[in-house]
Amino acid sequence: MKNKVIKGLLLSSIVASGAFADVYVGAEYGYLFNTFTAHDSYWNTDTVTNNEAHDISAKLGVGTDGDWKAQIRVSRISYPADTTISEVGFDIIKEFELSQDLYPYVQVGFGYGWGDVSGYEESTMKEKSVKGGVGISYKADEHIYLIAGIDYIYSKEDKLTYLADDYTMTYSTVDIEQKSTRIYAGINFTF
Repeated sequence: MKNKVIKGLLLSSIVASGAFADVYVGAEYGYLFNTFTAHDSYWNTDTVTNNEAHDISAKLGVGTDGDWKAQIRVSRISYPADTTISEVGFDIIKEFELSQDLYPYVQVGFGYGWGDVSGYEESTMKEKSVKGGVGISYKADEHIYLIAGIDYIYSKEDKLTYLADDYTMTYSTVDIEQKSTRIYAGINFTF
């Protein structure tokens, strides 16, 4: 009973604080500069740098100008060789009021993604990511905000199994880490 009361109070305070905040939807286009590091079960390590990608994101958020905001985002990340990853994420943003129309911000977030792969035993791959970033939001109109920023992202993919040697039918696993710098621009519409 005590837990239900505490959960109820917490939920009602979140709803009440959200009632006085702006709700917004937005879209972003990002360009990523990536470094992939792969470790296989034979202790081999391979690093690929400057593997560029781009993404498109849609988001739904709530918050107040010059203060705290929270948003849920859905992204589609496209890599070379027709590899794509879909990701759902959650971000916390702290804005600072520089002027009535200009709001620099810092943000942290996490995401969970999945995508199709070929050449492995599994047909899909899953990944988890964390990010931190800085940006600026410009209030172009009463309900329109133009945003731009840079994020630093670390992601780790689930281990994948592949056929290492056709003759001996030996399988190996590969563990992949990714470090990315993402430059983006976008637009938010408030209600």
